[in-house]
Amino acid sequence: MSIGKNVQPSSFAEVNQLWSNFSLDVLAQPRVNTFFDTVERLPDIRLTGLRQQIGPTPFYYESESSFGYYRHEFASGSTNLEYSAKRGDTFHQIILPVTLFDWLNINPRAGGRFTHYSEAEGPGATTSEQDRTVFNTGAEITTKASRVWPGASSQFFEINGLRHIIQPSINYVYVPSPSVPPQRLPQFDPLFPATRLLPIEFPDFNAIDAIDSANVVRLTLRNKVQPNANRA
Repeated sequence: MSIGKNVQPSSFAEVNQLWSNFSLDVLAQPRVNTFFDTVERLPDIRLTGLRQQIGPTPFYYESESSFGYYRHEFASGSTNLEYSAKRGDTFHQIILPVTLFDWLNINPRAGGRFTHYSEAEGPGATTSEQDRTVFNTGAEITTKASRVWPGASSQFFEINGLRHIIQPSINYVYVPSPSVPPQRLPQFDPLFPATRLLPIEFPDFNAIDAIDSANVVRLTLRNKVQPNANRA
């Protein structure tokens, strides 16, 4: 097996429209191969509000809203039974970027999410109509420091000095318990285990149906070395 090959390739059609502050995506993903588990999205419509300043205020706003009809179909021979439901989800968040001492960046945020699920249908349906609300808050603190090493040079690589950049950050996320726990919701976008760190803040955390309470602090340290090109 070659590394990086998608062993369950998706068949889908997608149309995108981009504006200065918003993006609209329409996705259709039918089931083609019965050997794989598939979540059909017929369709999945998503409107994204890109981060934008609220008038002359220091506040910024971002959002993500979606609506779709979803059917979870399981591989041939599986003992699990299919189920389907409609889902409408809307998320809105306010951010207040602040810079202190000209080097310390603080980005507190607060947001809310409302999700409506229709009653699930199909032989595997176990969930009823639900309305879920989620509140989230947190803050990210970042800074950046750099140093130039002028003695590092190479004619072959056209390098005249190196710049070392270090970027530490602290990201805190607090999400109280949602009004409806994940166990009572159909799982079309669940949380899958992964070998790399998953996003902890919304809207990057997109396992909509698996959202639960969270109280997380993530420490990050990024190191980057940039070469300076020789000048003629």
